[in-house]
Amino acid sequence: MTSSKPRIILLPGAWHPPTVFNPLVNKLSTYGYKCYPLSLQATNQIEAVPSLQKDLDVLHQVVTKYLDFGEDVMVVAHSWSGLIAGGGLDGLGKIQREKKGKKNGVVRIAYLAAFCPVENVSLIEAFGGHEPEFYDVQKPWVKVKGAENLFYNDLPEEQRAHWASQLLPHSYATKFNGTKTVAWRTIPSSYLICEDDNALPPFVQEAMVKKCQDEGADMTAERIKSGHSPFLSKTDETADFLRRAAGEKF
Repeated sequence: MTSSKPRIILLPGAWHPPTVFNPLVNKLSTYGYKCYPLSLQATNQIEAVPSLQKDLDVLHQVVTKYLDFGEDVMVVAHSWSGLIAGGGLDGLGKIQREKKGKKNGVVRIAYLAAFCPVENVSLIEAFGGHEPEFYDVQKPWVKVKGAENLFYNDLPEEQRAHWASQLLPHSYATKFNGTKTVAWRTIPSSYLICEDDNALPPFVQEAMVKKCQDEGADMTAERIKSGHSPFLSKTDETADFLRRAAGEKF
């Protein structure tokens, strides 16, 4: 018998290793959730990937594997990886798959201060067409300036330094790619707006949510008093948000 709780696939934001989700995975496991944090192909230091395609393909393959195992899936995307969740789930929504006689599917996407633009809009375009001031471009890579205050402003100083030290160079080219499809059009979604976010201002998060809703998305939004990484600074609250997104009543 398969679990009634969906498998949770976690996509880290740009520059971040999957270990950034360790505190959240530990918390969710106490509630019976099985989690799988994915590594980004865009931070694979063997080569700088030229587009989003490798990350889109890996997400699609991993989700399909769990669906074939008989599990439902919820995809959680942080920051930049909202683009990957948007473009990597074609045909995998539970509603779509049920119409084809298949039992399992992606039941929900949960966005954590994540990008969720319309089709063919890149991260740079979502930022208004200009590179953020915190970009440290060293082609074919881009690094981050001031990560401690940008991503972890509401963490103790020692933890800020630790997580900043874990960041990886990210493929510069991927910042200029959009996706042909956006999964929030066909898969219900939840968005966690981070009110003290120094990387992705809350008004930008709010505007993206409104745009999706105006486009007909089944998207709900909650708010949290947190910086850009709520899974580190507000781990319990973020876990509860994801439990609600997964359909738990508590």
